[in-house]
Amino acid sequence: MLAIILVLPGCDALSIKSANLQTCEEIAKGRLKYPSSFDKTSAEEYNHEGGHKGVNIAFTAWNGFKVPIPYKITCVFKSVEQGHTPLLISITWNGRHIRAHELDDIREKLKE
Repeated sequence: MLAIILVLPGCDALSIKSANLQTCEEIAKGRLKYPSSFDKTSAEEYNHEGGHKGVNIAFTAWNGFKVPIPYKITCVFKSVEQGHTPLLISITWNGRHIRAHELDDIREKLKE
């Protein structure tokens, strides 16, 4: 029983993230006031229309009063060849598309 308890926490550390999932998670953390409070509750990747790839991440993070608040981010990426940087098409934050200038700023940061 002790061996199972010691092994299970290591499973999360060994999970393999796709480039799209990793990028979307970084974007989410970058929009938070307290990025260290990011606690992912679920994540899924799916095929979006037009052959694009989508990522949904549900998570909780602290607000200004350090109360955990539920959030959801959806990122859509243009399909690219393996090994290339994902091209971001759109971001939906808690069910609403972010403003165009915010999306442009995020795209610029991804190029760096």
